[in-house]
Amino acid sequence: AAAGAKRLNDSRTVSVDAQQETEYYGRQAAQLETIRTGALVVVVFMAIGAVFGVTNTMFAAISQRIKDIAVMRLMGFERREILLSFLFETLLIAAVGGLIGGGIGYLIDGVSLSTSMGAKSVAFAFRVDRDTLLLASGATLVMGFFGGLLPAFSAMRVSPLESLR
Repeated sequence: AAAGAKRLNDSRTVSVDAQQETEYYGRQAAQLETIRTGALVVVVFMAIGAVFGVTNTMFAAISQRIKDIAVMRLMGFERREILLSFLFETLLIAAVGGLIGGGIGYLIDGVSLSTSMGAKSVAFAFRVDRDTLLLASGATLVMGFFGGLLPAFSAMRVSPLESLR
């Protein structure tokens, strides 16, 4: 195959770019690496946005329950227990969101898309397997944890007497 490709490329009568199958797929993989890198950049920015979204949601929840937190402190709950309860709530909300997202991902498993760009066309299929779902679930819990950490510390530092005024 290598000798045939070289003969075709050196020919003056035929104008082709002959290459072996391994070279062709190697070039295709290099082009897809650019797409993969772009997708990872988008994922990172979306993850940062998700962490800020969780933080904002939990700060809103804490501001609505400031008096409840103060009553809990007066009843003898320790700061650590309040911190853990809000972290647990955040992780529970993140887990439910992760399950919904994983379910949607599972529904589109195997869906194929293709697009043409002039003479080139790109086709791909969504593949959502067990490893992908486990990675997404872990990432969801990590984002939920970091998004809920600051609001949980804020809830832990609520002064009971000042909050009940």
